[in-house]
Amino acid sequence: MEPVRGYRSWEWGAFDGTLFLRSHFTGDYWPHSSPMESKCACKKEHSCGIYAWSSGEKLNDYLPMAIIAGLWVRGEVDMWGEVHFHEHGYRAQFAKPSAFYVNSQQTERTKRVIGVIALQYDVPVVQEDS
Repeated sequence: MEPVRGYRSWEWGAFDGTLFLRSHFTGDYWPHSSPMESKCACKKEHSCGIYAWSSGEKLNDYLPMAIIAGLWVRGEVDMWGEVHFHEHGYRAQFAKPSAFYVNSQQTERTKRVIGVIALQYDVPVVQEDS
């Protein structure tokens, strides 16, 4: 089965001298070389799992402009395993970043930080117009 493409954002932070993505709500660090895994089996009746929006537009509607300008990293994730489809997005057992976005409203420093994070997660940086 092909992965489902989702759209989400992360905080970023440093841990042991390395930049990592961090989930907004759980505070969990996303690993560089392996997928993020849900803490449980991600059954339909549970609320666990890794969440993402179903479109980039829904992600943009959710995020205030200050966040789009550079306080968080925005991008795409591939999701697989047990995947549940909801009205505005998905909840999955496994997920891995597949691209990060930069835009003209971000500072050069923010773009460089996102570039370093992209190298560490081995994903491309996509220029978008906001």
